[in-house]
Amino acid sequence: MKEQLETRFSRDDRSPIAALLQLVPMILSTKSTDDLVDKLLFYEGDLPTSTSLRSEVISWHRKWCNVQQDARPDNFVEAAKQADGDFYPNIRKLLIIGCTLSVGSCEAERSFSFFRRIKTCLRNNTTREKLGSPPYH
Repeated sequence: MKEQLETRFSRDDRSPIAALLQLVPMILSTKSTDDLVDKLLFYEGDLPTSTSLRSEVISWHRKWCNVQQDARPDNFVEAAKQADGDFYPNIRKLLIIGCTLSVGSCEAERSFSFFRRIKTCLRNNTTREKLGSPPYH
């Protein structure tokens, strides 16, 4: 799971999505929290109290520093469950935003492919009677 998320979102370290990914405890990096906060401020309008974001990020980082790697949540959903809304309202909101991001477009492409097959099947099985036009003489 970690590799899939990193492959999908870590192409550009400057992107806000890559910053969201750094909030997942399994992927937490030892990079500067100030730099991370600056990237996360992209979502400032969505945050309940953006002024406390810096202190929340530092506290969130400290919370997971001493936890063994295999005991840390490895996805947005599990991380959001661990982010108490009273102590980490901004972190929780950012993790929920991360939950809503699409990981891939295969479901949409699969549904379009399915509809294309149905339309083709219906077109091939349409006869003159079904169309309601008179037969040719």
